[in-house]
Amino acid sequence: MLESRARVVERRGDTALVELFQQGGCSACTAGKACGAALLSRLLWRPSQRFEVANPIQAGPGDEVIVAIEDGKLLRCTIAVFARALVLLIAGAVTGSLVGQGSDAAAAAGAVAGLAGAWFVVRRAGDDAASRIGVPRIVRAVQEANAL
Repeated sequence: MLESRARVVERRGDTALVELFQQGGCSACTAGKACGAALLSRLLWRPSQRFEVANPIQAGPGDEVIVAIEDGKLLRCTIAVFARALVLLIAGAVTGSLVGQGSDAAAAAGAVAGLAGAWFVVRRAGDDAASRIGVPRIVRAVQEANAL
């Protein structure tokens, strides 16, 4: 299971709107001896990461929780979506090269056209993949270490 900490923003019956906390990285990030995932996360993080999730524990607004999703499903759907984009990019480049009789400019134009087509396909495939993954769910509340 892939898990992430979040705070419940709103409770909606059996679901909840949660806001994810920004993930840092491993302990090596702070020492500057790793891949720099924390830096990349800070650069690319959108201010509000809100998602609707299943709420079987009936967590309320303000509660800190752990949200989980099955990792196998997520990986398979991610690979399927990106493989489609890669195939269309390569197909566009090959088609452009054939039409342009081996011209690099034609291959590049074909690759751009394939990538543009891939954007539309991936948008639709992403929606399909999201429905196959299922709804993430709250698996437990975060217990404060200082709680008495």
